[in-house]
Amino acid sequence: MHHTQLAPAQAEARRRPRLRTGGVPRLLAGAMALLLAVAVAGCSGSDDPYEGSGGNPPLVQRGLGDQSSTPTGAPGGSGNGSKYPGAEDCVGKFAQAWSQPTLSKEAWLGQVKPLADPQMNKYLDTIDPQIIKSTQVQGMPEPVTMTNLIATMNVKTDGGTLRITCTYSVDGWRAARVDTQGS
Repeated sequence: MHHTQLAPAQAEARRRPRLRTGGVPRLLAGAMALLLAVAVAGCSGSDDPYEGSGGNPPLVQRGLGDQSSTPTGAPGGSGNGSKYPGAEDCVGKFAQAWSQPTLSKEAWLGQVKPLADPQMNKYLDTIDPQIIKSTQVQGMPEPVTMTNLIATMNVKTDGGTLRITCTYSVDGWRAARVDTQGS
């Protein structure tokens, strides 16, 4: 029987315990790939603020709340017993701002734009407030779906029901979409 003698480097390599390599680098590579995918998805390059909604901009109506134009409230909290009082304030204030079709366009925009997010503000510039049908709110905001960052609520008005979606960001709760239901 013939035995082959190993070179000193090969013999040393066999004596050392084998370390698993590739785990940490693979994990880092996976994390980097995920970050890249998220970054690319967030930069779609589209100028359409309503992409993903069938290309339909939000429709608008009127609503409820005080005349304050400063969004308030953290995502959660206490106050009127609601889990998300800031979201309800956003819906109410935005609906009230929409309920003034007799204002000049400039005055009307001055009421609604501070309550809306940047994407909605692009659409607001295209609205003629005189097309708004509702003039009175006939109910309180009724939650449809609510999370820490997105709230959709219905508000009954004399011109139909408004479905208002507000989102939470570093600027507070802001209206992101308003749809009319009924007439």
